[in-house]
Amino acid sequence: MILSRLIKTLFIALLTTFLLIVLLKNVIFDESKKSTISTTLNHQTTSMLPHNEMNHNDKNRYQNVSDSSELITLLQQVIVAGNKQYTETQYKAFFVLWMSKEPESVMAYLLNLKDENFRFSMLLLAMTAWSDIDSDTLNTWLLTTKTGTKLDFVIVELSQNISISPQLAIQYTEKINEIDLRNKSTFNIIQKWIDTDMFDAVGWVSQNNVAYQQYGLPIYSLVIEEDIDVALSSLYLLSDKDPSITAAIIDAITTKTFQLVSEEGFDADNIALALLSLPHNDFNDTIIEAILPLILSHSTTDNTISLIDNISSDEVRDAMQQQMVGILMRSDIPTALNYIDYFESDDKRQQAFDTIIYHWAEQDLSAASDWLSSVDIGNSDAGFSLAQIAVQQNDINIAQKWIKEIKNNYDVDEMQYLIFTQLYQENTDSALDYLNDQTDFSEQEIHTILSSMNSN
Repeated sequence: MILSRLIKTLFIALLTTFLLIVLLKNVIFDESKKSTISTTLNHQTTSMLPHNEMNHNDKNRYQNVSDSSELITLLQQVIVAGNKQYTETQYKAFFVLWMSKEPESVMAYLLNLKDENFRFSMLLLAMTAWSDIDSDTLNTWLLTTKTGTKLDFVIVELSQNISISPQLAIQYTEKINEIDLRNKSTFNIIQKWIDTDMFDAVGWVSQNNVAYQQYGLPIYSLVIEEDIDVALSSLYLLSDKDPSITAAIIDAITTKTFQLVSEEGFDADNIALALLSLPHNDFNDTIIEAILPLILSHSTTDNTISLIDNISSDEVRDAMQQQMVGILMRSDIPTALNYIDYFESDDKRQQAFDTIIYHWAEQDLSAASDWLSSVDIGNSDAGFSLAQIAVQQNDINIAQKWIKEIKNNYDVDEMQYLIFTQLYQENTDSALDYLNDQTDFSEQEIHTILSSMNSN
């Protein structure tokens, strides 16, 4: 009994000792494993740090890879074995090292990554590094390589963010396979271009037929809102473009001008100057004809006068000149009279002169009469106008003065009859004296006149 208990106790002691040894071995092994893993991870992480944080041996190791196969092995270690555990800065440091070595091999490997989001991040970092290192090589590769849809969103980011010209950025977006994404990205680039160089952006859109079809109206609409002068100055580029789009653009400019006219501080002279910069042709005449009537009442400066004078179409120019006369004579008679020298046609000039004098006489008969007495009125009907208005204003002296300048006998008779009737209403004897002494009516005509007066 005692022996049996002793054996049992000894067995338990031996078993316990064995288990303690096994447990101790496992602990020592686990600690050793952890130390190894920690050393490996620390080595990998240190290798991925930026240049100034890499130790010398690691930096040499990554820089001295001599072939593509070794590079792919490193890519697998860093990207796959690394299990995406590195920071963006660490991944970027790797690509800065390697895009100068085997950029196309790196791109080929990254394009085959399965995880879409991770692939996008890696491609963007790699291509950004490539652009910093050798942008010409990147441009050549991107513009000549059939990339497929995997690069679409990467190209969007690159075209918006890296320091390249708008023209090259648009070349990038033309490589985007998805049409809506391509159009939206291109439009965004042009929008940014407008912010930095509006005239160049508009010029590029206007001179590129495909771009004009796609973006002409929306881009011009933006420019019209931002700076209508730029939009006007570039319209000459549209003379041979899609007429329906161009018509819509001109309508948008007209609408905006109409809106601006009613705003305080509207600078019509700037718009006149922009229109004046357009080459002379029928196409630009249609633009001027649409815009000029809206600004004439706000700008009668030399720019506007020159603008009208430069219109190619005789019909359009005559219409604008007549409108300018109407505006000037309501505010500045001397300027209006000087302006008619711009009329090329003698008949149009004479017509404008008579219109101005008639308006002036209505406003200030005495001043108009005095001024007209100091000039040679030639074949003008201004004398008749002054006599007519003088009768209406019951100024018989001025009326009688200007009857002598009336060239047409019929007009003379008409005016003398008007004076007689005006006098007859006030003083019959004075009227009869005037009829007999100062008119050229025959006895028969006088008899007829008096008979008509008596019958009334």
